[in-house]
Amino acid sequence: MMKLAQLISIIGHPLFMPSYAFGLLISFNPYINMMISDSTKKILFIVLFLFTIVLPVLTAVTMKQFKLIDSIFMRNAEERKWPFTFTL
Repeated sequence: MMKLAQLISIIGHPLFMPSYAFGLLISFNPYINMMISDSTKKILFIVLFLFTIVLPVLTAVTMKQFKLIDSIFMRNAEERKWPFTFTL
């Protein structure tokens, strides 16, 4: 049961929400399907993925290695301030 809860927690993490929203938008919006080619959609999705998932995770891991934060989970607001600033 704990594994299922962890899986749901990972899938529902806020880092993934922009990717989910963009995926739904390009899948179900007929105007976007007509106006943007499939290759452009893939490029846009890759850029979105890099800037909303990869960059924040990479920033957190790097800050953890340099001991600027105690944990990649950033449990208190003071630790979250700098990774969010660098990601912006």
